[in-house]
Amino acid sequence: MTAGNYGGALSPELKRRFTEYDAYHVNKVNRLLHEIGIPLILLSHLGALGLLSLASATTLGPAAPLVSAGGLVAVLWAGWCMRYSVKYGVILLVVFLALTAVGARLPGAVLWTMAIIGWATQILGHLVWEKRSPNFTSNLEQLLVGPVYFLAIPAGDWRAPGHAAPAPEASSLRKEGSA
Repeated sequence: MTAGNYGGALSPELKRRFTEYDAYHVNKVNRLLHEIGIPLILLSHLGALGLLSLASATTLGPAAPLVSAGGLVAVLWAGWCMRYSVKYGVILLVVFLALTAVGARLPGAVLWTMAIIGWATQILGHLVWEKRSPNFTSNLEQLLVGPVYFLAIPAGDWRAPGHAAPAPEASSLRKEGSA
């Protein structure tokens, strides 16, 4: 299947991008810092962009986040993602629109603080623990991959390195032992 018509959870191209992402995020502390930092960055940036209206919010009421710069970014990012996974494109759109709406209601100082903490965790993770530059310094598209990657792991569509599934024997032994 081509990326343009892929309807499954992860296309081969998205799996390739996740594998590349894995290679730049081997250290467990760095990965944890990314799990904290990426949501903070997204909430702060989408929230700030949610304040930039592209149409009159008074005429749109609750639909206002859809016509903000944050809503536009959410739609464009989800569109990029849908080339590789319809499932994650839809999830990304819903999550990003929610982050835009919530973030736009936060005080500016809170948005700034979240952005600083979020980026600091990314930089420290790579400098101190990973000891390697982030992949986006040579491939900006990797900035788009990170949020999708961290959604796919808890959904069970991607397994991060070092998080192998238990062997079937071990699972059945635990069940038998707990009975």
